[in-house]
Amino acid sequence: MITSMWWVANGALLGLGIVLAVAGFIGTTTPQRPWPWQGERGTVARQFAAQRRLLLGLGGAALVGVWLVTGMVMAGLIAGAVIVGGPWLLSGTALTRTQIARRDALGDWAQRLSEMVRLGNALEKALIASRKHAPAALAGEVGELADKVQAQWPTHEALADFARGFDDVTGDKVCSALILAARDPGPGLAQAMQDLAASVREEVTMRQRIEADRQKTRTTVRTLTVITLGIVGLGFTVPQYTGVYATVTGQLVLALLTAGFVATLVWVRRYATRGHSARVLVPDPRSPVRTPPPADETLPAPRAEL
Repeated sequence: MITSMWWVANGALLGLGIVLAVAGFIGTTTPQRPWPWQGERGTVARQFAAQRRLLLGLGGAALVGVWLVTGMVMAGLIAGAVIVGGPWLLSGTALTRTQIARRDALGDWAQRLSEMVRLGNALEKALIASRKHAPAALAGEVGELADKVQAQWPTHEALADFARGFDDVTGDKVCSALILAARDPGPGLAQAMQDLAASVREEVTMRQRIEADRQKTRTTVRTLTVITLGIVGLGFTVPQYTGVYATVTGQLVLALLTAGFVATLVWVRRYATRGHSARVLVPDPRSPVRTPPPADETLPAPRAEL
C-alpha cells in the first residue's frame, strides 16, 4: 500500500514537472506579471517587497533547521511556510489600510490644487507649490512631481509618472483630469478637481466602513489560525502522537492536510481583499481590454496624390 502511494505521488509530481517545463519553454498567452518580491508596481509595493525578501531568507533557514532536527521534510516545509506566508495571510490589512490612507491624502491634495487653480495659478505653478503643504502620505510623490515639472519635464509625462508611482485606479482618475488640462488648457479644471476630491473622500469613507466589517471576520480567522499552529507545534514535541507522520504515508497525509488548510486561508484572504480595480493609464494585466499592437513604422508613408 505504501509503495503504491509512493509511486502515485512520484507520477503526479513527474506529470506536473513536465507540464511546467513545457509552459516554461513555450510560454503562455497570459500577460507576464511581476513576482511579489520584485516590487515593480508602485511605491507601497516596493516597501512590502523588501519585507518579503527578508521573510524568504528566514523561511529557508527554518525549513532546513526543522528538517534536520525532526527528520521530517513536511515539518520543515510547514515551518518555512509559516514564516514566509504567515504575515502575508494574517496581516493582509496593512496594505489595504495604507492604500486607504493614500487615497485620503490624494483627495486632500486634489482639493488644494483646486483652490490654487481657482486663485488664478497655472497648472504647472500649482503643482510646484503643492509640495509645500502636501499630505504626509504623499509627500515624497508630490515632491518628485514638483521637481520634474520645475525641471521642465512635459507636464503630462510628469503626471503619468506620478500616477505610475501611486499605482491605483483612484490616482489614475485624478491624474487623467490633470493630464487633459495639461494637454488642452481651459476653464473648468478647478471645479473638476473639487468634484474629484469629493468623490475620493466619499470612496474613502465607504472603504473604511467595509474594512471595519471585514475586520471582524479577519479577527476570527486569525485567532483560529494561531490556535491551530500552536497545537501543531506542541504536537511535534510529543513523538508518541506525531511519530506516525514520520512515515511516507504520514508525510503524504500531512502534506494534504497542510495544503487544504493553506488553500482555505488563501481563499479567505482573497475574498476579503478583492475589489482592486485595474488601472486605466497604463496597460494592466488584470484588465480584460487588450492594448492593440503598435503600428509598423517601417512601412513607407503614403504619397500625396497630385
